[in-house]
Amino acid sequence: MHRSRLPLLLLALLGVSAFILLLPRFYPYPAVDVAIERTEAISRAAAFLDRRGHDLGSFSTYATLAFDSDPLVFFQEELGREAAVTAFRDHFPELLGPSWRVTWYQNLPRNAPQERFDVQISGKGDMIGFRHLIPADLADAEFERPHIDAAEAEAIAIKFLTAQGTDLAEYEQDAVVSQRQEKRTDHTFRWRRPYDAAPGSIVHTVQIQGDRVGQYRCAYDLPDAVDLRFRRDEGVDVTMVGLAFAILFMIAALLLVVFFKRYHQGEVSVYRATTLFSALWILLAIGSVLFFYSRSEGVALGEASFDTVAIILFSVMLFVVNPFLGVVGLTAFSVGEALARERLGGKLAALDALVSRRFDTLVLARSIRDGYLTGGLLLGFTALAAVTGMAITGDVPRLSGFDDVLVPPLGYLVPFLSAASGALLSELVFRLFGVLYLSSLVRRFWLAGLLSTIVWSFYSFAFWDANINFASPTTSLLVAAAVGMASVAILRYFDILTVILANMLLVGVMKTLPLLVGGSDGLFTDGLVSLAILAVPALPMGWGFLRRAEFAYRPETTPAHIRRITERERMSRELEIARQVQMRLLPRESPRLPGCDIAGICLPAREVGGDYYDFFPLDDDRIAIAIGDVSGKGVPAAIYMTLTKGIFQSQTQNDPSPGQVLRTANNLIYRTIDRGSFISMFYGILDMRALTLTVARAGHNPALIVHHTHQAPRLLQPAGIALGLERGPLFDSVIREEVIPLQDDDLVVFYTDGFTEAMNGDSEEFGEERLAEVVLASRTGSAMETVESVCDAVRTYVADAPQHDDMTMVVIRIRKKI
Repeated sequence: MHRSRLPLLLLALLGVSAFILLLPRFYPYPAVDVAIERTEAISRAAAFLDRRGHDLGSFSTYATLAFDSDPLVFFQEELGREAAVTAFRDHFPELLGPSWRVTWYQNLPRNAPQERFDVQISGKGDMIGFRHLIPADLADAEFERPHIDAAEAEAIAIKFLTAQGTDLAEYEQDAVVSQRQEKRTDHTFRWRRPYDAAPGSIVHTVQIQGDRVGQYRCAYDLPDAVDLRFRRDEGVDVTMVGLAFAILFMIAALLLVVFFKRYHQGEVSVYRATTLFSALWILLAIGSVLFFYSRSEGVALGEASFDTVAIILFSVMLFVVNPFLGVVGLTAFSVGEALARERLGGKLAALDALVSRRFDTLVLARSIRDGYLTGGLLLGFTALAAVTGMAITGDVPRLSGFDDVLVPPLGYLVPFLSAASGALLSELVFRLFGVLYLSSLVRRFWLAGLLSTIVWSFYSFAFWDANINFASPTTSLLVAAAVGMASVAILRYFDILTVILANMLLVGVMKTLPLLVGGSDGLFTDGLVSLAILAVPALPMGWGFLRRAEFAYRPETTPAHIRRITERERMSRELEIARQVQMRLLPRESPRLPGCDIAGICLPAREVGGDYYDFFPLDDDRIAIAIGDVSGKGVPAAIYMTLTKGIFQSQTQNDPSPGQVLRTANNLIYRTIDRGSFISMFYGILDMRALTLTVARAGHNPALIVHHTHQAPRLLQPAGIALGLERGPLFDSVIREEVIPLQDDDLVVFYTDGFTEAMNGDSEEFGEERLAEVVLASRTGSAMETVESVCDAVRTYVADAPQHDDMTMVVIRIRKKI
């Protein structure tokens, strides 16, 4: 390993060590013990039913794993973590721990009479629950004596409990319910005793259907007040999950809008994204196959049979839900890729190599290595965040995830499938797209990362399947936010493939834990297989470091949309440089001339513009002032503006009159610019000794002058046509000079038509009358205050309407008296 990665290796080892050390504090796995696996649970349940004389030949079967984490939460709150773990492990583990529920069913329509058997087998292998569902309209032959009295039924129930090893001497009977039906009578009996280790009760419930035991349940019941609190908490959890789904749909809508906008602009392509779409869909599809039956448990769709419900739900997942999530990932990658090409192209190099199937490249090998190292660091950071979050909120952890990997066949595949699909979707949507898209809006990477993480924290309630859960949603939010910001940091300092692998390792390890700590040798072996599968993406790493091939896009292989993005980014950078150059061509500060106050401003409509103003000092008392507007906008206008500045700079050295300067400029410009292009110009010489302003106008907007008498502004508009329209004879004969005597407090305003032609949302122009009103209202202030007043008035008038033309203004205020 390269020396530069040794600190990261040490941090990864430290992270894994911290994770192992802190794991029991936020994931109290010693409290559970699943000593038997799914097949053994089915075998024991079948043996129990066989002993009771039930023929299961015509029934189908499936098994699920149930674990109620509420008692564990309650025990931790009441007894502390260690005592709670001890109670679950040593006191009635068959009641408090996970249990298998094995179901035998007839695949008949819902409206058809059918039997059903449910047998509950504890993780230790004991039978703790049984139910025989017998429809009321079945034949009387099912029972020898369908109607017996309560005393006989109670004797049958006690005999059954005694056979199960239950000593009712410690229990008190607190419920007897009898219900007579047409073809049988049901009697329900319940015995209860206080639980020794904590508040609550051990309850045995037996239902006698006719003359046979039809239902049995042995369980721990929480105190009523505690149970009510957990029911309320479930409502909060449902709300949070609903919010997570709402966030996903809103993000999907935003992604589609941004995607189609950029697609029509040629900035995104679906060609490369389809590879990731296919990978995500395949991962989700395999998961749907593994959970074929478990997802249909408890779901009723009209009169459809159980298998039909399973097929319908599988089809919905395969052809609706999974493609929807795939499209979300596809659009997130497409838009995120375009944003990254514009700003952080290096963040995609390893993913580019992976999508291009260049597994022998060094860039891919390094990214995979960094992914596993940062994943180890992320494990420790997550453990520390969980412990810290619980300390801040006073919260306790919940246990989950056992049913996901212990129930389905080939359960050792589930951690990789869940981690890979979840990490791919989360990082593409919230890190690649979310952070970069928000960065384009707020212009701050870390602020964008924080905003994206806040949204991701709520999204994680339903879609980040890391088995890190707490009694309070607040703690879950804090931990998710910490992990989200850590992922943002990984993206900032590494790349997108690294952060995907880091998230995958975190989720994959957490999903594998139930296999490793389940309690049976078979599950532990499956856990080792699961960890080995999580290491499969590391195979290209060894190949890459061995071959050390370089990877780079060649022009002929670079996707067209990437070439467009690259070219657009290059043009954007060049335009920004041109804008900076053009701004430097304009005066950097207002000239200082005794007895007057001068200010100017230029606001281009685009990156560069065709408006121009300048000041040329002639001597201590005189200054030449020029303001112009090149026809058109953008780069061509900016080029002509630069040409104009050079011409006027050279002409003012000879100190000619304004009319002569414009005549010479017209001759030079006519020979240079394209026919059809022209430049309007106002040029004047301010003489503070004679207190006059001599001006000439080449087809430009009239100037405004407000005399000290406070009368309405007067227009200065000496005759003249624009520069570059005619070779010279006509221009020379038309151009006229005008000498304006000035007095103290007089105000002169030169401007371009960008101010007067500025339009609001109704396409109504600001106009010369409004301009004159604003100038007159601001005449008592400084020259810059007049400029700012006009700019504010125009900005208010146009509101959100875009700026269509460059806006330039020069204001002269006579200040002889001090």
